[in-house]
Amino acid sequence: CAVLMPSKLGSAPSTLTDISSSFYSQLYADNRYRTGDKVTVTAEDLTSVVLVPEGDVADEEATSALAAGYSISQGIYLTKDIVNAPHNVLNSISMANTARKIAAESGGLIECTILGKVECEKRRMGSYLAVGRGSETEPQF
Repeated sequence: CAVLMPSKLGSAPSTLTDISSSFYSQLYADNRYRTGDKVTVTAEDLTSVVLVPEGDVADEEATSALAAGYSISQGIYLTKDIVNAPHNVLNSISMANTARKIAAESGGLIECTILGKVECEKRRMGSYLAVGRGSETEPQF
């Protein structure tokens, strides 16, 4: 599939990032809990997409902008996975583990500190702890 980008869109890297993130975001399908005919496959036969800007764009700059869009879409995928997870899968423990994983994959850009029940009590996080009392797992913030 080739897409000729009209000059009206511009050839700025931010435009390429927006197009890339939008494209990849549309490919999202949460099939974790689906089987058989309920499994959704998006763009099954699509093997490649070529963006052809009318203006001048440096290859390195375009590649970087497209990669940034892909990274944004991966964050969107993760967010949707978290929001769509049922309560028996997404609890305070799995959410804390997800935060740790994000920090570990950030290459040191993100630091993660998880507060347990005792630390939350020391910080007087009563409202948070009150909500957590209804949970099957210990609160982790």
